[in-house]
Amino acid sequence: MTASRAALIAGRVRAIPVGFVRAYGDIEPTAPRLVGRVLATTQERLPWHRVVHADGSIPMGKRQRELLIAEGVPMRGDRVDLRLARVHRISDEPMPTAAKTPLSEHLEKIPPKVRPTVKAAIKTVTEIAPSADEIAYRSRPPSSRSAMWKLVRYAVGGGNVVGVGTFTSHATLWFYRGRELDDGSGLLQGGGKDSRFITLRAPAEAATPAVKRLVRKAFKLGGAATGGVKN
Repeated sequence: MTASRAALIAGRVRAIPVGFVRAYGDIEPTAPRLVGRVLATTQERLPWHRVVHADGSIPMGKRQRELLIAEGVPMRGDRVDLRLARVHRISDEPMPTAAKTPLSEHLEKIPPKVRPTVKAAIKTVTEIAPSADEIAYRSRPPSSRSAMWKLVRYAVGGGNVVGVGTFTSHATLWFYRGRELDDGSGLLQGGGKDSRFITLRAPAEAATPAVKRLVRKAFKLGGAATGGVKN
């Protein structure tokens, strides 16, 4: 392995942001094992704990897991939740040819203050409906602080059910058929033709029984081809 190649790998590891991870093959697709060799032999202080296996498993055990959790990396059991935490591309790498925007790229750009709440909302939805289609919006942060940034929506059978978005200070969980939901909690807001939304100001709010109950009801009700929040 040449010094320039080792330096490139080290640079890509160094560039992994706090709260996110990459798999060995993300860093060096043609030779993932070289990444492990660089991490094992380098004298440079690198964020080695942000490198995991392609299935989200943690190669270095308890200590690595503790470091990741301390940085707010979302977990699914003993593995990293790669749908939320994986960084697919660093600035020195070629742009992927696919037009689809990975959700993790959006999460990197969310203000740190609200990012944990957004992740908690996504976790609630994916735990309740793990087989739902996850569709990240091909969008950029809005220029206005008063505008919502639509991040991702979840669909069943081609019909949109739930979406997650964010403002600068809080997250939003919206329901495409919210008007039809039986909301005994009084959480739902909005007066659109079909959609309703919930404001989430802290991660714990996304995990409350009342919010989970509404998400379950929404998926039981099913998706809508169109709604108050456009695709």
